[in-house]
Amino acid sequence: MKKLKLLLIVFALSLLVFVMACDKEKLFIYDDIGYTLLSDGTYEVALCKKTGDIVIPAEQEGIRVSKIGDHAFYSCTEITSVKIPDSIANIGNYAFSGCTSLTEIIIPDNVTYVGEGAFDDCTNLESLTIGKAINGLNACFHNCNALKNVNITSGATKIPKNTFWHLSGITEIILPDSLETIEEFAFDGCSNLKTVQFGQGVKHVGENAFQNCESLEKVEYNNTLEDWCQIKFDDFYSNPLLYGKKLFINEEEITKVDITTVNSVGDYAFLGSSLNSVTLGDSVTNVGKFAFGRCDSLSNITMSDNVETIGENAFHACIALSSITIPEKVTKINSGIFYECTNLSEVKFNNNITEIGGLSFAKCPKLENVVIPNEVKVIGENAFFGCKNLVSVTLGNKIERIESGAFSYVEKLNSIKIPESCVSIGSEAFEGCYGLEDAVFENPNGWKCFLNSDPDGIDLLSESLSNPLTASQYLNEFYCEYTWKRI
Repeated sequence: MKKLKLLLIVFALSLLVFVMACDKEKLFIYDDIGYTLLSDGTYEVALCKKTGDIVIPAEQEGIRVSKIGDHAFYSCTEITSVKIPDSIANIGNYAFSGCTSLTEIIIPDNVTYVGEGAFDDCTNLESLTIGKAINGLNACFHNCNALKNVNITSGATKIPKNTFWHLSGITEIILPDSLETIEEFAFDGCSNLKTVQFGQGVKHVGENAFQNCESLEKVEYNNTLEDWCQIKFDDFYSNPLLYGKKLFINEEEITKVDITTVNSVGDYAFLGSSLNSVTLGDSVTNVGKFAFGRCDSLSNITMSDNVETIGENAFHACIALSSITIPEKVTKINSGIFYECTNLSEVKFNNNITEIGGLSFAKCPKLENVVIPNEVKVIGENAFFGCKNLVSVTLGNKIERIESGAFSYVEKLNSIKIPESCVSIGSEAFEGCYGLEDAVFENPNGWKCFLNSDPDGIDLLSESLSNPLTASQYLNEFYCEYTWKRI
């Protein structure tokens, strides 16, 4: 008896809230669905008391139904399906959030806006079909981890940011040719995603779009190699190749590339791929940053002398690479270009290089001999850091600055000649050079060393720097942490 009274009270309160809402919002009730009349003369679905399979009508009493309102079906746990008519243009915030019995949703192309959290916590949603409507999504599938089948139909032009964020059920994504943009974090955390197929139209992929997609096995692309080179990837985790490794273009796995018709290979273009050979023909003048970074199998790189710019970290961690020739028109070795190329043993510089950037050859343990060209004026921070088997370094006669950590922990370096042209040696430039015993200063006069913001510094006697062993100790031990300047 008490239980019955309690149920009657709950029902009465629910009915009261419903009636009050109807009165306040001027709801019109048809078949247990409440509608409000919008300012444009169309209906918005505002409340629903139905269960089971729901069919939202395109019109009611001759009035078009154009919107599903905020929270309209919120936590309607007994709804098993919803048919959305083509008349709907707007799905409000949290409209279907918590509809835990929904297994499939088809969003019509006429929908131009899907609000924040619209399908959050639909924990049994397995299938999503969406086309043009995807352009108006606003992070609305949070915690829909049962979602496996995502059908993005022709007409979609972008995948908005965070759309499929951390949806662990998705294993495959096929993007239509109409799609041009994948925004930031779009697939971040899709931890079971195995295959991504890019359509012909993809032009831009935003930051972290495929971050934490560690199960990726391959990336497919239905266009040309040259078009792939032109896709704008915004960062390290925007290119799914970082995890997927294998690139298939028109169903053919790409392990060798011969690029002859474009002038630029874009940033991150082949980052992490399974390429083993790269040839850059006469048309190529620019190689983007991280363009071939982390290509573990890349053992052969041939670049024409028309290449002018090689971006930062372009060949970072290409651990199979043993030899490289720098094209004649390249005048700067940008930072990190060959960082962690652990098998690199031979570098053929051209005579036009004026700067070797920071970390450019750091942690290349197979390097044993380096001859810096005469036109080089700057050796950047940590440029040869950790080249533990580098025994011979010859500096060109126009070196002006050796920056901080440039040769730090080059443990087997025995001798170094600091040319007359050098006026600055950064802090810790020779730290950890335990074998250094023969440092020769061509001009030992006028050197001072400075620690932090000390404006006065310490004078270094020319007599001391004229002694190769003492000079070595100064560089490697006593004044290692100081910045040296020749006044």
